[in-house]
Amino acid sequence: MIMGRMGKVRSFKISPHVIFWSLLFLALYLPASVLVFNRWVDLRQTSRVQEARIDEIALKLEKAERALFKFKQHVILLEAYIESLEKQEMKPAAETQQEGPAVEAPPQEPETVAAEPPQEAQQVREEEEAPPEEPASDIVDVEKLVFNIEPGLFLVDFNLTNVNRGEDPVSGYVHILASGTENGDTWWEVYPRGSVENGLPVSYRLGQPFIIQRFKPVQGRFDVGPEHRAPTTIRIVVYDNAGRLIYDTPFEVDHAS
Repeated sequence: MIMGRMGKVRSFKISPHVIFWSLLFLALYLPASVLVFNRWVDLRQTSRVQEARIDEIALKLEKAERALFKFKQHVILLEAYIESLEKQEMKPAAETQQEGPAVEAPPQEPETVAAEPPQEAQQVREEEEAPPEEPASDIVDVEKLVFNIEPGLFLVDFNLTNVNRGEDPVSGYVHILASGTENGDTWWEVYPRGSVENGLPVSYRLGQPFIIQRFKPVQGRFDVGPEHRAPTTIRIVVYDNAGRLIYDTPFEVDHAS
């Protein structure tokens, strides 16, 4: 039998203190890690629930803002309608007063008492209906302007936008003026109603009331037929509530016939 060298045998000894502190660390670490993991799971679930609630509240808030915007538009329309009714009631009263018997005025100032009220009323009416010559800029703008011809109708569609989006809303009245030439004469039509004088609406309050936070779709309708030719120019005129001209731009209609 042949026997070789076995080499040196090495041995080591672990300190009981190391084993004790290692076991103590594991005994504390495992429960703590379980508690931290459970806490993380709970917080994550709570965060997801809160995010879902925030999304739901944001959706409800957006719907409420839209409803509030529609209510504001209805209020403006109602105010304009009430004001038109008041004007209609004032006109017959003024006519009745002119047709009725004259009231005797004091002898010392007969002309002053009878003349001042009509002049003041006429001056107020002229100030209300007379628009400025140049529009104020950087308030509203027209975007996505489209012309469409349907059987018997000429349609004008566009978005009236608030230039300062996200800030205070803009309100007022918008007019759509259609014009063309026939037999050498220029004709005008106004949507929604009214007449034209010197290329502008006679009364700014006869336009379509609006209130916009960002933008508002607007559509104008004009009759087209044997007696009504399609316009060659569309002019969009916008006033604010005080009658100040804030937009006035003509647009050529290339495909008009």
